[in-house]
Amino acid sequence: MAGRSNTQEKNPLAPKDELVSYQIFPFKDNENGVSNRHAFLKNFVKVKSEIQFVVQGNTTNSKFFVVLPHSLKGYFENVFYSAYNTSDLLQLKQNITRSASTHYIHFKKKAEIAVKDYYVQDGDYIDPLRDLLAIFSSIPKDSQLTLFFTYRFYERKNPFKHIYDFVNK
Repeated sequence: MAGRSNTQEKNPLAPKDELVSYQIFPFKDNENGVSNRHAFLKNFVKVKSEIQFVVQGNTTNSKFFVVLPHSLKGYFENVFYSAYNTSDLLQLKQNITRSASTHYIHFKKKAEIAVKDYYVQDGDYIDPLRDLLAIFSSIPKDSQLTLFFTYRFYERKNPFKHIYDFVNK
């Protein structure tokens, strides 16, 4: 199944503003590490739409999802399989949505995507998902925790670009 998506679409001609949800079946090997994740996320810097990564589960089972605008469907699949060629995507028939009883934790509006050096301590690689997934070990198997991570990417503005553009006119 690796290398292509298993599409279970309700409406393949969905409007461009409709959302699409995929379940992510993580890579079977992790040889690429964090630098690969960083390169993957950098592909979305110029995308103006929100992308949500979702982790859902409990002590016995954790699942990964992504929710994005239908207009990014093809782009996301291409970038995903280029970066994670041993992983799989399954498009869901129904989108992942937040419940009415959602509780929010707000982080800074602006954050930099961590690079590989951030995850190396005393020469050892530290899995960036380790602490996040540890939370799910405290959720009973008859309950479920869903965490949404909403990303809005932007490119940092270069203060000299305006001057450069003006001079080169």
